Amino acid sequence: MHTSEHRIRDDYLAAILEPDPFRAREIAREAVDGGLSLAELYSEVFQPAMVEIGDRWEAGTISVAHEHLAAEVTASLISDLAQRVRRSPEGGRLAIVSCSPGERHSIGGQMLSGLLEASGWEVLYLGATLPIGDLVGLADSEVPDVVALSTTMSAHLPEVREAVPALHGLPEPPLVALGGQAYRDEQQARELGADVWAPTAAAASALLDEEVRPA
Repeated sequence: MHTSEHRIRDDYLAAILEPDPFRAREIAREAVDGGLSLAELYSEVFQPAMVEIGDRWEAGTISVAHEHLAAEVTASLISDLAQRVRRSPEGGRLAIVSCSPGERHSIGGQMLSGLLEASGWEVLYLGATLPIGDLVGLADSEVPDVVALSTTMSAHLPEVREAVPALHGLPEPPLVALGGQAYRDEQQARELGADVWAPTAAAASALLDEEVRPA
């Protein structure tokens, strides 16, 4: 992380801890206006800030309400900033992006959806806590190139273990991408059946662009 990105991250974290949502939004928008790419903002500012917020919540130094506020401010910024770089789908690539079944933390999936859309993918973003049967049913009917599942809490990895073979067993199976804070490393994701694993949304977007070329 460059010094400027470190400073932006610290300023953003301080603003959402204040809490000062207006200032947090101002910091993020000024960073993008100043030349920070969306991928850099997500991976170097939002992701580490939210990890820190989660750590403080687990340690009991901030409340559940404060953690929810930070997540909502960040989620609204992801949606707002993605609008600036979204492109019309081109190249015929389709991705389904979702939290893994049972998972309620949706920011990782939101970030990946925005980055893929900026690269010209068509994205069906499904959000949180989608049941396995509905996820697999949609993948069966839409025949995506990729199904990407984001998991923040390790307690939801058993659902991933169930979902991945169901997706691979479809008549036209998609590439399955796994990611999120629940994973220790790539080996753990591969053991669950991942075709693609990445530690951040930005890295996942770049890998998927390499794996699935436009038509």
